[in-house]
Amino acid sequence: MSRISGLISLLRLLLLCLLCCSTVCAWQWRAAPKRISQQQVLQNIQPITLAVASAVLVATTSSQSALAESTVAATRADVGIINLNETSPQVTDVCWLDVALEGSSDVQRVEISLFGTIVPKTVENFKALCLNKQPGMGYVGTDFFRVISTFSVQGGNVGVPQGTPLSRIGRFGKSALNDGQGFAAENFRILHGYEEGGIVSMMKDLTNKGMQDSRFFISTSPDASWADDKYSAFGRVTKGLSFVKGLSIIPTTPPANYPNTRIRIVNAGCYQ
Repeated sequence: MSRISGLISLLRLLLLCLLCCSTVCAWQWRAAPKRISQQQVLQNIQPITLAVASAVLVATTSSQSALAESTVAATRADVGIINLNETSPQVTDVCWLDVALEGSSDVQRVEISLFGTIVPKTVENFKALCLNKQPGMGYVGTDFFRVISTFSVQGGNVGVPQGTPLSRIGRFGKSALNDGQGFAAENFRILHGYEEGGIVSMMKDLTNKGMQDSRFFISTSPDASWADDKYSAFGRVTKGLSFVKGLSIIPTTPPANYPNTRIRIVNAGCYQ
């Protein structure tokens, strides 16, 4: 807040300078000898006025930015934002996905620790989909349908109609809650930046008012702050992260960025 107060004081000073310049300009206009035109007076004063006006604009922008940063920081502190580099919430469940590349018999297990005390509804939804509690409503048989190199991999497209082109399979998802209609993000308390990457977060269905369904993404880079305050993180990959990061080098087809080698979830579950 001291930074903001200082900028406000600077803004007041610059406004006072602008007022003084205007006063001097008016005085010189009236007092100018006949041999000096009023236009020449204006030409002499104009650079000073423009410089002060520019400084006022910079100070105003800086004040607004500082105020916005302060407001975001205060809001995060109020709701208890969690930086996983500094602390870890209670792990309530550990679920797993067995993943295989098309044409390969090698199956890799990816284990995800879930933070059910922070986002209980989100974790409940993910667990139900891992356990395939409802016929046709689970992660088994779904894809990692989008790969963005050094960025993230996206999966969990439950309910894709048969015959859907690969370029469109990422457009489908169904929640295990609310009869598959999706649910709103609970909160954005868990930050996505983590020293190893591997933060698991829900995607949003932009065709359904930004609701969450079955689709999720896993960050593959330590810097994933782009997802903060937009997507609800609910877990972290605690086994198989090297494999997940390796998926990011698979060739893809833009603009949907679906992998040229299909990546399937062949089995899923949760440890008891």
